Amino acid sequence: MFSSRNIAGICIFALFIVESMCRLPSSIKVCSRNTPNPSACILDAISDLRPRLVTGDLGDGVKTVALEPLGLDNIHFKRGPEFTATFNNLLVNGPSNFVVSNLKSDIPNLKFNFTVTLPKLTFTGKYSLKMRLLLLNIQGRGPISGVLDNTRANVCILGKRIPGANGVDYVKFGNLSIKVSVGGAKFRLENLFNGDRTLGEIGNTVINENAQLFIEELIPGFEKSLSKTFLEIANDILTEVTYDEMFPDV
Repeated sequence: MFSSRNIAGICIFALFIVESMCRLPSSIKVCSRNTPNPSACILDAISDLRPRLVTGDLGDGVKTVALEPLGLDNIHFKRGPEFTATFNNLLVNGPSNFVVSNLKSDIPNLKFNFTVTLPKLTFTGKYSLKMRLLLLNIQGRGPISGVLDNTRANVCILGKRIPGANGVDYVKFGNLSIKVSVGGAKFRLENLFNGDRTLGEIGNTVINENAQLFIEELIPGFEKSLSKTFLEIANDILTEVTYDEMFPDV
């Protein structure tokens, strides 16, 4: 219900944006590769950065997408002929309350493991859905709203040093594994079955009584989209960043 760019953007802030010197305002803490506990340093930097992420104003004229509320558009899922779904015009509240934990940094090998938890997300938007859940064929198009509790993404990302033409090394991330889980959810889909009120209530009841089954239909496509987007954003941020700039030797 919330896009790959939601968690991906948070993960990027959590891991890379606090370490790169060339694109950051001076107000953001940079972590040296010689720091005895780099994971603790990164987590401290994230804590300092959190208030700025709410509005997206990082200081010194550097701006990014505001996390509150977070606007998302055109999220599409497809798992064979029995499940297709599109969500757009989503407005999500709660992303700025993200928690980063279990951060393990292996800088020499450019390997990072961490968990991002979103305690509670509320959203509104539009949907188009066709799916089979248990014995019911559910379909419709219209407004959607809902709540997601304890959404968690366990991420492992691996990079490598790429020699540049100017004699310095750059960083490129090419391998990402991610597992997403949602602790609980409640949905409200309007205009199911072309507005048939009775069937619509039945459809909503079936979805909410089997919320985990509904989410399980979404997760595989979500993880795939998240992995692709995460890598694109990370490598875009690092296009002009050298290894020494990302992990300064100070």
